[in-house]
Amino acid sequence: QLGDVDAAVRLAGRLRDEATATRAQAFMAHAHSLDADLARRQGKPAVALSLYLAAEQASSQAGNRAMADASGLARAEILAEAGQAKEALALWEQIRTRAAGAALDSSGEEPLLLSRARLFLVGTSEADAELGARLWALSNSATAQGRKPTAWRAAHLAACVFERNREARAAEAHQRAASLFEEILMNTPMQYQAGLHRDPDAPANGFSSQERQATAQLVERAARAEGRLRRLQRINKRLNSDLRL
Repeated sequence: QLGDVDAAVRLAGRLRDEATATRAQAFMAHAHSLDADLARRQGKPAVALSLYLAAEQASSQAGNRAMADASGLARAEILAEAGQAKEALALWEQIRTRAAGAALDSSGEEPLLLSRARLFLVGTSEADAELGARLWALSNSATAQGRKPTAWRAAHLAACVFERNREARAAEAHQRAASLFEEILMNTPMQYQAGLHRDPDAPANGFSSQERQATAQLVERAARAEGRLRRLQRINKRLNSDLRL
């Protein structure tokens, strides 16, 4: 439902109702997580925080530690964006310590690395000397494995970290992030492209946030126009078929 928040809200409502009826913790965790993602997209951080906490608790009760940690990392990022650096870092460190004890493989460490970069970029702490290099290495490995969304996000964050640290590799990382984003965009149905343009990791391409928003709105209107055109074409085919009869 990227780009169509209203439709996503309706879908989330149905999922929430079904999850409440079943009382299954795993189902409730997914419902809370979706509601939290939507609240965050709608600019409601306080609501998102409480929903991510509910998702984290439900995931833990269902035995899904990875999903619980993902909700916890989202909470840490919201706290950081709200200027609560101490709380954000404490939560991130708590999740990192727990993950270290669980001996996660490299894929399990990826969300921690991406979240760590986001905390740094909102100014919650100093970056370790290897943060940008680790993100760049993740982008390289994800690209080789064909995992384009992860490669794109890692390249974007690496570029931002390099830029913050005034490293020459920033330009190359920005270029890769933009290229990967365009590949993902081309393989995304038009009606969902507006949502991708609004993604925080979408390349700015030198435009202001207002210009990016305007671009996303144009894409959304184009998608609606395309949908209306297709409906008219279907109606026209049915009319032609009836006339032949």
